Amino acid sequence: STDSDKKIFQPQTNDVFKKAIQQMKENNSLILTVADNEYPIEEWDVSKVNDFSNAFADNQNLTDQNLSSWFSPTTHTLNMFGMFFNCTNFTGVGLTNLDFSGVSGNLYLSRMFFDCTNFTGENLQLTLPTTLTGTLDLSYMFLNCTSFTGEGLQTLNFSGVSGNLDLSGMFFNCSNELFTGENLQLTLPTTLGNLDMSGMFNNCTNFIGEGLQTLDFSGVSGILNLAGMFFGCSNVSFTGENLQLTLPTTLDNLDMSRMF
Repeated sequence: STDSDKKIFQPQTNDVFKKAIQQMKENNSLILTVADNEYPIEEWDVSKVNDFSNAFADNQNLTDQNLSSWFSPTTHTLNMFGMFFNCTNFTGVGLTNLDFSGVSGNLYLSRMFFDCTNFTGENLQLTLPTTLTGTLDLSYMFLNCTSFTGEGLQTLNFSGVSGNLDLSGMFFNCSNELFTGENLQLTLPTTLGNLDMSGMFNNCTNFIGEGLQTLDFSGVSGILNLAGMFFGCSNVSFTGENLQLTLPTTLDNLDMSRMF
């Protein structure tokens, strides 16, 4: 058969997707078998799925598969909570651009790569929505990714978020010597409800953050939590000499305890 004859697996609902994932897990495989047809995960069409939570949690078969085609969704709400949790053999080399620009309401990426200890993310770029009316949750997204270099993450543009933004613990314990954040720039929204950046770089022991020269929080109107944001950033080059903070004039609550 030719490539044009190749059948594509396209789950029509979240339930069908979850059942297919479960079947592969039970078969200790990354290829779905239906009748006589085999569907490797790289070739799935997941455009109708918006709940990927815990899909590959604890899956040690995941290594360097190219799942880029999974990451250009068009949906109101997308949930990828814990999607690759504890995939300790997953390098993420095949993940180049995570394009979430088609999400308009809520985007949940919390704990997405939690405990992916071999995940380098060296080519990883995040394209975030230009307009997101609800919540963007990246809390603990790379927690304990001790091989993470973040070299591809030079710009994190959150300016499209107008509801709530949770970046707490996003890079917590990303202690790899190459995760310096020297080129990392953050663009924060001009209008925002709550912003949580507590523990965002906690224990990033090689973080120097030269690219973080301006942190403008003036758009936050609700709760601003910066507690422990740079706690444990013990590198001698993390001087913060060019770091400027702009705080809101009106705010419900502010926590800057142990920020540094």
